[in-house]
Amino acid sequence: MPSDQFYPPGLARIADPPTQQALRLAFDRLNSLVGRANDPPTWRQSVDANGKHLHGLADPVADQDAVTRAYADAHYGPEATRAALEAGGQAPLNLFNLPGLSSGVTTLVDTHANRLSSYPPETYPLGTLFFETDRAAFYQVQSVSGTPAWVIALCRPLRSADPLPADLGANDGGFTWFDSVAGATMRWSGGAWNYYLGSLVDVFANRPAAALADRGFLFIASDLGSHVWRKGTSAWVLLEGVGGPTRGVLASLTGGLTADDAGYQYFATDFDRAYRWTGAAWADAPGQPQRGQICYFDDSLAPGAGWALADGSTVTRSTATGGTASYTTPNLTGSNRFIRSVAGTTGGTGGSATTHTHTASAGNDDTSQVVLTGVGTTVAAHTHQHAITVAGPSGTGGDDALPPYLNLRPYVRL
Repeated sequence: MPSDQFYPPGLARIADPPTQQALRLAFDRLNSLVGRANDPPTWRQSVDANGKHLHGLADPVADQDAVTRAYADAHYGPEATRAALEAGGQAPLNLFNLPGLSSGVTTLVDTHANRLSSYPPETYPLGTLFFETDRAAFYQVQSVSGTPAWVIALCRPLRSADPLPADLGANDGGFTWFDSVAGATMRWSGGAWNYYLGSLVDVFANRPAAALADRGFLFIASDLGSHVWRKGTSAWVLLEGVGGPTRGVLASLTGGLTADDAGYQYFATDFDRAYRWTGAAWADAPGQPQRGQICYFDDSLAPGAGWALADGSTVTRSTATGGTASYTTPNLTGSNRFIRSVAGTTGGTGGSATTHTHTASAGNDDTSQVVLTGVGTTVAAHTHQHAITVAGPSGTGGDDALPPYLNLRPYVRL
């Protein structure tokens, strides 16, 4: 008969000998099933049920169920299992008794790929957390339309220059990713990637659809003078005054603008003139020079784009609405004309006399009656003429016939 030292203390004092014998046999039978090999059966081994002879232990379904070491390693990680064993001695692991957890919430730690492949959400209680070590995101088991699913709960932007993650679904809405190349933060909406924080610098043709950007996100068009658009309620809205005008010839004036682009500016390099989009049409930007004004420049200088020599030639000029028109300049260089001031608005040329003469007519030098002194006799009135000669200009003609002058070239603004 086994020694009493292997049975609970006080057993001999609580029953008569026949009862004691029956209890000893029962304890011997139980210890033979669960006790450790080569170890004497103990009361602790019997009630803790952590010996090697347990068979058919299934996955836990309630918070009182024990788990195997293999199950704990697979679901909690080897380090968490080891910490639980060190804290609890040889006590069996409970589904919710891992150190550091409270209120019965379990936190699993593993990679994103392993969560998808090895941690089916239906095997964990609602509220179970999972931390993805490679994506710095917390997921939680939640009920989605009555079915347990991993749903993202918290994350920090994943910083990477690699392509956007392509394995996200409806339950990953809110996952953020920082594009270190573009300098913009993206957010997964549950069905598509949206531009979330910061700004995106790219050519205008690559501006994302308004639906793919969250409100307040900025887009900077690198090929359009770095104009800046902000995502409004449902459309991109130009931030007027931010960025410089787009530069190019007038024929390449930017098209496809809408009311949300009011304030967009374009500088026509071939006419040295800036335009502003009103939201419905193009117009001269404030402060632009008046078309048709004439300025004189030193003959060694030329004013550059936007001017034409006023020599009577037909040229192309700009219009206030962003178009062009044919225009004949006034001829101020080859017609020997002088400038006459007028009060009306009609321009053009006039006058046809290119030479003139001075005429002189003969006249009486005196038609009065004269009384000779001392005679008292009236003498009839007398008349006579004096010849008048009108001298022409000095010199022989050309420059010699002109007063001192300064050569200036007249240009008209187009």
